[in-house]
Amino acid sequence: MDYKPYLPVLKWRQGEYQALMRLKSSVKSSIRPLFVIPPIEFDFETQMPKKTAQAHIEPLVKRLEDKWGDGIASMDLHVSLHTSTMQSGELVPEYVYRLLKQSKTNIKPVITLHDEPEYIRIIMDYCRAKACGLDIRIKFEELADAENMALLPKLIIENNLNMAGIEIIIDFGSKSEYEPFERIGTLLAVLISKIDSFSSYKSIYLVGTALDFSSVPTNSLVTQPRADWKFYRRFYKENFERISNLGFGDFSIEPPEFAPALDMRVIKPAARIIYSTEELWVINKGSAFRDNPKQMHSMCHDFVCKSGFYVGSSLSEGDLKIHECAYYLCSNGSLTTWKEVGTSHHISFVVHQLASLHGQ
Repeated sequence: MDYKPYLPVLKWRQGEYQALMRLKSSVKSSIRPLFVIPPIEFDFETQMPKKTAQAHIEPLVKRLEDKWGDGIASMDLHVSLHTSTMQSGELVPEYVYRLLKQSKTNIKPVITLHDEPEYIRIIMDYCRAKACGLDIRIKFEELADAENMALLPKLIIENNLNMAGIEIIIDFGSKSEYEPFERIGTLLAVLISKIDSFSSYKSIYLVGTALDFSSVPTNSLVTQPRADWKFYRRFYKENFERISNLGFGDFSIEPPEFAPALDMRVIKPAARIIYSTEELWVINKGSAFRDNPKQMHSMCHDFVCKSGFYVGSSLSEGDLKIHECAYYLCSNGSLTTWKEVGTSHHISFVVHQLASLHGQ
């Protein structure tokens, strides 16, 4: 593969890492996930609220080994964890990266230009020990701030970094504007060209999402444009000869923000099928899942037989699950199941889109 692997940004939820574990090998080899380790919140695997940094972080490295193995991935600890401590008094980042040094994983750390010196020190110690590269995550709006961008060469010089091992992630966030393309695309090309020696970096990824659940009514099927993908596709075609190290990433099937910590045993999320097509998000939303989990059978049947969006059962494990559920060949699953279904389909679909874009 002579183009940059797809970079799905995932929140390290059970449904997400289960989807990754079950991807086809051809899809796995075409992605490089970025795991954002959440703030302390509800643990979907143990079905108990987490109350301490110890309980939240202790299973992390073992799960990385079990669910992703020695595949290349990146990891970004939520900023709230940077100064949290384990029961021993050790900083969470120190603890995590100490264990990662000893593990079989191939994890690249993610930093921002505004992380605290102590956090940067921990990351640099890890990178030297593992002889690995580094990801630097920069918000789209920060690109236009000359004072902010002056921190990039300063970071590289002070830490004696090799630009060829650094991947720049330009983070558009959620609900970003991608139109009019002529204005935003031109602005982005100019801002990238102002990054000193931009072509020397291993990759420059564009990451964002246009997915928005806030206005989707109950018991409905709605579509939303995949504006981030459409923007990247056009931007790549118009700029790849000059910016040859471009890569595509997105936030998979969720916006990047984290909701306030909630006990999932006492709230009632809706049943949902989240499905990506060539240019659209398709969101099929039912009623409260726990009140009627069997609704997934009828939702899947209508999606397969009536919606016109279903691509068939062979693309991914997620697509197979939708087919089986439509014809009562499996259980209705859980909320985690349908997170896995959407993640599995989306990652597999985007890998095929990128292969098509690059003529593979």
